[in-house]
Amino acid sequence: MYPGVAFNNKVVSNEDESKSTSYMIKMNVFKITAIALSLFLSACGTMGIGSEQNYRNDLKLYIGKPVDVLVNNIGHADSLSAAPNGNKLFVFNNSSSYTAPVNCKTNSNGYQSCTGGVTSESWCKTFFEVNSKNIVVAFTYKGDACSSCESKDVWLCF
Repeated sequence: MYPGVAFNNKVVSNEDESKSTSYMIKMNVFKITAIALSLFLSACGTMGIGSEQNYRNDLKLYIGKPVDVLVNNIGHADSLSAAPNGNKLFVFNNSSSYTAPVNCKTNSNGYQSCTGGVTSESWCKTFFEVNSKNIVVAFTYKGDACSSCESKDVWLCF
């Protein structure tokens, strides 16, 4: 549009031009962000986002293996205890927390509103049962963060 020129029976001013341009830029940024987000989310299944099924599949690999293989791959257990049948339970704990950053905005009336600052915690407790021959015979887990990535490439698993 050209400032000061009639367009559809309306004279366009410099102010209208800058508002229109600003609006168009915001809409284009919004569209690009929406497209990028949808591509990112659609790639989640193929790029190896952590899932409980992947975690279960990873744990199954230790069934029938010597406990040394488990310890070499995962590390030492956080605790050891006895199962009712006399087998040993190797217990692994994993937890994390995240605090969202605080974001404050002031509206045109001078009122300020803030969001964020909320801390969320996730955890997973995994149990491996090991028999008297030091062979892993079973596993179980509980918690809201029991997941792993299909791809073992750290850049593809988030």
